[in-house]
Amino acid sequence: MKARLNQLVTSVVTTAAVMTLFKKFPLAQAMPTTETGLHARNVFVDDFENIYISNVTDKIFGQDSTKFDYIVIRSEKDLAISATNQYAAAWTAGRDDETFVAFINATMAGHMEEDQASDISWLCGELDNAMLPHVSKCANVKKRDMAVALEARSRWSWSTSKSHVATDIAVRGLGSFLSHMAWHTFPLEPRSVCTNGACLSWSKPLTAFTNNFAQLLVDDALTAVDFNNFSAEAYRGINGVDICISNRASGCN
Repeated sequence: MKARLNQLVTSVVTTAAVMTLFKKFPLAQAMPTTETGLHARNVFVDDFENIYISNVTDKIFGQDSTKFDYIVIRSEKDLAISATNQYAAAWTAGRDDETFVAFINATMAGHMEEDQASDISWLCGELDNAMLPHVSKCANVKKRDMAVALEARSRWSWSTSKSHVATDIAVRGLGSFLSHMAWHTFPLEPRSVCTNGACLSWSKPLTAFTNNFAQLLVDDALTAVDFNNFSAEAYRGINGVDICISNRASGCN
């Protein structure tokens, strides 16, 4: 289904319903890219691949693109690389209608579903509030509200949101992956780890942040949050740094 999605993006966005999705961004903003420039093996852990969405363009929809860079488990790198290459091709060719869907799919490491790719309300809801004004079709789409769903039994205070939702099984897979890793300290950048369509991300660099501690965060959130319906964020959860569990590597907002 994921492979079909990468073909579907092109066909979906060529319909009249989404031809006016974007305000035009000049191609002069785009940086020359090659396939290898969009990803690289993580120098700290061979099992990870770094995905550099920021090597497509410095900014996307008014935001610094570096916030969307992430790390993905190597077994899923082909899907993430394919999605990122598709985004780069759409941007470079100036296909603004296609860029929107392809960008969101790239931030999800290629895990967008077919019904999501054709749902304008859902797509607009995946954008940060600061990005929405740069997408004309999203002007009348209401941003999905932040919900308050904090569980007393959890160690961290998790706030939930209806945006950037993964699935419960994906988050459990992320926790399992972290638990089976050899002892590892995450690098300062990129500030995320993704697998199986779920990501754990942190808003600022963290020193001495290990996979074991990351697993504790995921396991704790699973006691408090229905990840089939919400993403979750622990504001200032670690040393004043926000922690997010969602379907993308760039945070919950």
